[in-house]
Amino acid sequence: MVYFDNCDVAVNGSGILATSATLASVNYLDPAYILEMRGEMSKPPTDSIRNTLNMEYFIEVDNEPNLEILNSIKAFRTDDHISRPFPVEIAGIIGNYYLQSYQFGVTPNQIVSASVSYVCYEPLTGDLSPKKKGAEEIDYNKSNSLVHGWTTYVASSGNAVEIPTYKLDYKFSASYTPIYTMGKKFPKQVQMLSANEEVDFERDRYRHIVFSGEKAAEALPNFANDNDFDLFEVESLCDPLQTGRLKISISGAVVTNTALKANVGQHVRTSVSVAKHY
Repeated sequence: MVYFDNCDVAVNGSGILATSATLASVNYLDPAYILEMRGEMSKPPTDSIRNTLNMEYFIEVDNEPNLEILNSIKAFRTDDHISRPFPVEIAGIIGNYYLQSYQFGVTPNQIVSASVSYVCYEPLTGDLSPKKKGAEEIDYNKSNSLVHGWTTYVASSGNAVEIPTYKLDYKFSASYTPIYTMGKKFPKQVQMLSANEEVDFERDRYRHIVFSGEKAAEALPNFANDNDFDLFEVESLCDPLQTGRLKISISGAVVTNTALKANVGQHVRTSVSVAKHY
């Protein structure tokens, strides 16, 4: 028996601070019926077995393998359309997965957590087992570099107070097509078709949509001189030498939606959504 405090959760060889993980395998079958026979004759497969994996975890500045994978996916237009899988392990069960979605939200006074989903088109390996020991042991929380709302900055030229951001939501999704050949159960290759990146900023300054294709940097004064928002580790508040950060760029994104939110007992807030497609 393996307990929650004695199982490895690793992405591409790096342990992450997971709070939950779910793995599911689906067998795609379709009943076959024939004449002169009541009921199904058999259940032939209509697709290969799919393995889906969902995880939630705390983001670390110096150890965020999912964001590294995401950045490699975003570069596929200049690299190769054939997607490369990455090894993911949960409690000894290992598979080669493709990242389908990644998202996180930043709010004041809260640690930042992310959720990620993967899909695998090939058989999994391994058995339920406790944490690895010795030379294969996976290291966790190597430097306590957790990301926090206190140390997330959506600003340039020092205007964070002038144009404050109350909430930030980041989402990324990718779609894949497995390519099969005759005589094989599993894909010959997996090709990425498209990817979408979206960021929603909650503020208190309303922005009218001026025209289709308006650039995010023009609609959000925070990004007048810098197209990135930065997520620093919370330790940087106590130690100025801790300068590690994660950078998310909205360069090339366009405004897709604006909204105004008014509720009793709260000040009026607005939201601006920007998106970029790959």
